[in-house]
Amino acid sequence: MNDTFKFASFLSEFRKRSKIITTTQVEALLFVASGVDNISDLTSIMLDERGESMPLTTVTRVIHYLSGRGRYSKGKWINQGGEPLIQRREHPHKRGYQLILTHEGEKLIKCYLDK
Repeated sequence: MNDTFKFASFLSEFRKRSKIITTTQVEALLFVASGVDNISDLTSIMLDERGESMPLTTVTRVIHYLSGRGRYSKGKWINQGGEPLIQRREHPHKRGYQLILTHEGEKLIKCYLDK
């Protein structure tokens, strides 16, 4: 099985679990899976179309979505709609939160992307 097919299968499974999928969400999940473990590092490594760091609010919104938190939009509460794929906890070495994969997130990554 080639890597392209594995990645397409990963995207398909991610979409099934999360209903709505954006490339920003996939990018953030893959960075967390590769070891980026805090929001400030994630913000600096995720670049927008101009090559600049993503706004903190955008990255925070993506992290909330991947961790299963809902949000308000136009006066209505919108649930994330799937199992949380990452979790936040107090970072043992830095100020702020540490980002780690949940069991579901690890399972999703290992099934399709790890060899």
